[in-house]
Amino acid sequence: MRPVRHPALLLLPLVLAASAGAQPPPSPAAARPTGDYVPPEISGMTRPQSSELRELVERFVADRDELVRFYSVNGSAAQVRRLREFYAAWSRRLEAMPYESLGTEGRVDWLLMARQLDYCQKLLDREESRQREMSPLIPFSGDIAKLQESRLLMEPVDPQ
Repeated sequence: MRPVRHPALLLLPLVLAASAGAQPPPSPAAARPTGDYVPPEISGMTRPQSSELRELVERFVADRDELVRFYSVNGSAAQVRRLREFYAAWSRRLEAMPYESLGTEGRVDWLLMARQLDYCQKLLDREESRQREMSPLIPFSGDIAKLQESRLLMEPVDPQ
């Protein structure tokens, strides 16, 4: 007979046999009544908890992102012109909206959107002034931007 090198290996079958007979305690969730999982009143959950302007804000973001993707030449005259028109149109529409009839979340979103539109218009002003400052140093930047825009619009290029 071979000598046992690890006496702990002799105890392993005894420990496994003892643990196989022991059952874990039942889960408290199994003993919980089903009624605890269903709220007693659900009519309060059917009203939206978000702002009345949520879809409007999502639409604004999607439209702005689409404009920026299409007019991808940063600082170009066409991009600045289109974004300026876009922000001005949204500002007019937002001003025409009845602020007093909005709830608290709607008023917060209205104010945040008005400030965002104002901020974006000021960013465009800053971009234009920056372009004017750099134009003596990079006089050809406008021509390159026009070429890039015509390429994006798939206009025929004049080789001259």
